[in-house]
Amino acid sequence: MRRSHLTCILTVVLLFAFLPGAMAQDLLRSNPNYLKARELQLKAEQALRDGEYDKSYEYAEESKRLSALAEAEAEALFQRYRATNWKSLATRRIEYAKAVRAEQSFPDEFQRATASFEAGLKAYEAEEWATSTESFRAVLKALENVRPTK
Repeated sequence: MRRSHLTCILTVVLLFAFLPGAMAQDLLRSNPNYLKARELQLKAEQALRDGEYDKSYEYAEESKRLSALAEAEAEALFQRYRATNWKSLATRRIEYAKAVRAEQSFPDEFQRATASFEAGLKAYEAEEWATSTESFRAVLKALENVRPTK
């Protein structure tokens, strides 16, 4: 039982370590602003080859603006995804703590966890992804030693 719990935690940690880069790239590539920026970049290159320097500059500047916008949008989507995953993990851990009666056996830890969970929900609803992620992570930290008691 302890080994499978450790395996589960390790899997989650590895996913959060390696998934962000790939996921962020996918979010970026499917972003309409990114696609338009790529199109404008190609137009800028063609205009440059055709000697239309002012037009090339205009295309390049608009491409740069749209690229920055697309990156910001992709980052926000990724942060939301990450917060949602931590919310799910925290929810399951709170449910487990309730199932093993942590309110009685581990009252301090349970109180810290529920306070962090409420703070996480509030931040999540306000779309404060980083804050909510940290609050949901604090739930897991507070309940890390919670286990069934006899």
